[in-house]
Amino acid sequence: MLTSEKLARIGLIAVAAPAALWLIRTAYLWAKALISRRRSVRRLKRRCEDRGWSVEILNAGARSLFRPGGESLRVNADGVLYSCALVGGIRPAVPLMIRGDGVCSWIKSLTFLRVTFFTREKKRDLSWDSGAIKVFLIQPAPKKVLNKDMTPLDNGDSAAGCWIFTPAAFVNALERGALKKRAPRP
Repeated sequence: MLTSEKLARIGLIAVAAPAALWLIRTAYLWAKALISRRRSVRRLKRRCEDRGWSVEILNAGARSLFRPGGESLRVNADGVLYSCALVGGIRPAVPLMIRGDGVCSWIKSLTFLRVTFFTREKKRDLSWDSGAIKVFLIQPAPKKVLNKDMTPLDNGDSAAGCWIFTPAAFVNALERGALKKRAPRP
């Protein structure tokens, strides 16, 4: 026989189990993103130092993942200073849009059976003052990175007066000298 005590226990389990699964999944995604970011920054620093370039890490830890904004690291390659901001998405399916003036937004939507019920943008101002060449290092990289007019961006493209790269592609471009040949688009 079901008593009110047993029904309350069943109701608690029915609510607590999905909440616990959601919490575990969210913690897993954050930990995975943090490990990925730290690993890529370590690799970037090692590859730059192997080439004789200096790297100054200002904010590349957990804080840059939870509260992104501003300059995260500086790279001095062959006398040219690059000011880099770490940007990324926790969930790979959430597109990242880079707007003008250093504002980035993540486009989140609630979709069920290919029907979108709700869409919102989470905006973050990532602008910073620097006399150096500005670079957005996207790590962890979402599946889509978009410009303000919804055109897709890839490594080596520019938006909002900044170059767009993943850390590995940034070092590859520095090694090839690709960033000295042209200036980023405003």
